[in-house]
Amino acid sequence: METPKAKLTIEYWPLRRLQKHPRNPKSHRLEEIHQSMDRFGYTSPILIDERSGKVCAGHGRIDTLLERFGRDPKRPPENVAAENGDWLVPVVRGLAFKSEAELEAYLIADNRLTEVGGWDSAKLVEILKDHQAAGTLPGTGFDVDALRELLGSALAPAPEDQWQKEWENMPEFHQKDAYAFRTIVVHFNDAAAVEAFARLLGVTVSDSTRWLWYPKKLSKDSTVA
Repeated sequence: METPKAKLTIEYWPLRRLQKHPRNPKSHRLEEIHQSMDRFGYTSPILIDERSGKVCAGHGRIDTLLERFGRDPKRPPENVAAENGDWLVPVVRGLAFKSEAELEAYLIADNRLTEVGGWDSAKLVEILKDHQAAGTLPGTGFDVDALRELLGSALAPAPEDQWQKEWENMPEFHQKDAYAFRTIVVHFNDAAAVEAFARLLGVTVSDSTRWLWYPKKLSKDSTVA
């Protein structure tokens, strides 16, 4: 079986050549990306759209590299080369979106699909606790405060389960009276109007009456306190 030719390739581009997408909606915590690069080096190539030449994945990494270059241009992170007064950054070539709309949709999908994936909280907490004990949390995107928050949420019952636990072992309740077909709120201008209304319906309305059934046969007592 013939091996298909690779459509995607990696090249090294000068940092200043990279064109960030002007409508990229994702913000980034650059300090945490800095920590990751300090620890692991530069590990994820920038993705380029061949149709437009714009970046479609990697804006946070570019902003981090630009900050680092501005501070110390002679010390690029691991896997980024310094050459002719610029840094050479690995980029993925060979991907072309059909339209600007498709490119912008991918800008969102590339970040959103990671967010909605979630975590296995138990496994995540277990790993982070090991790194906390070893002093190796920096660069993971989590700090001690985030770990404490995770520990608290891991111990607390899930919100969708709380209401079920509150009703455990509670006696069942059944509504004996049929629900009203229709309810009407009646306002009276004075006591004479209340008396006229009571005579019309053939009921007794006291100062404590809050509701009535009509006809009377639907209620055990036409006067309700």
